[in-house]
Amino acid sequence: MPGHRARLEDFPPIPPSVERAEDWLRDAKRHLGLARRERNGDHAESVAHSCKTIEFSAKCLLTLAGRAHPRRHDVGAGMEHVWRALGGKDREGVRLAKRQIVRVGWLCDLVEPLQNISEYGYAGKAAFLLVNEMDARTFYGYGVEAQDIAGRVLGRVKDTTFQFQ
Repeated sequence: MPGHRARLEDFPPIPPSVERAEDWLRDAKRHLGLARRERNGDHAESVAHSCKTIEFSAKCLLTLAGRAHPRRHDVGAGMEHVWRALGGKDREGVRLAKRQIVRVGWLCDLVEPLQNISEYGYAGKAAFLLVNEMDARTFYGYGVEAQDIAGRVLGRVKDTTFQFQ
């Protein structure tokens, strides 16, 4: 909904789905590849794809935890549902994963404004005039990190080391 940031109530329960989470992660990886390809060329395009990687990594985690997400970019707030629901046999691994899940949420909400700028521009200027190589490299790194976290959590759910309650 325009005019407000996503809130916890914007993420209602749904049946968790490893298969759908895998779809989100596959799409995140695809966008990361597109971001990598454009890192030294169209910097705005690279940033837009890196931001989508982060968003789709968050949606992977939400799906694993059995939470719907609103149709918007700023889904980071929903990571609270994800980390609170995470449990498992490896207590230290769960503790670390919870911190990393919160980081994905923070990254998701951090990059959301730049995702819009990298697609539509800012203050009447085209995106390619605003977004530079440093932005492309930085946000690509964030995309790699978010996708890696989502992939590790998904892997630990699939091998039953982690579970969502």
